[in-house]
Amino acid sequence: MSGWGATSTNIGPGSRFLRTLRIRTISNEDCQNFYSNSNINIRITFDVICTNNEQGSEWCSSDIGGLLASANGLIGIASHNVPCSQGTPDVYTRVSSYREWITRETGV
Repeated sequence: MSGWGATSTNIGPGSRFLRTLRIRTISNEDCQNFYSNSNINIRITFDVICTNNEQGSEWCSSDIGGLLASANGLIGIASHNVPCSQGTPDVYTRVSSYREWITRETGV
């Protein structure tokens, strides 16, 4: 995950520097089970990727639109989370699910 969002839960300006997090993906089934057993209404479909942060911190709402990348390139765009709450899976839009639309709209 990378972006220029705020570096704390306080409302304020974003970071002056590009920030990154090392995170791991979790199965969509585990992600859906988590949200099904909570009072948070997020539907997990094939078109998303869920992650848990290995470093004990997560992205905040100001990071929506941030990139989830691997060695092979862009794989997700930050789209849903419980703002700055510890222990909840983060949800990214799966870029490969929209590849045809991206190509059609951008010509790339």
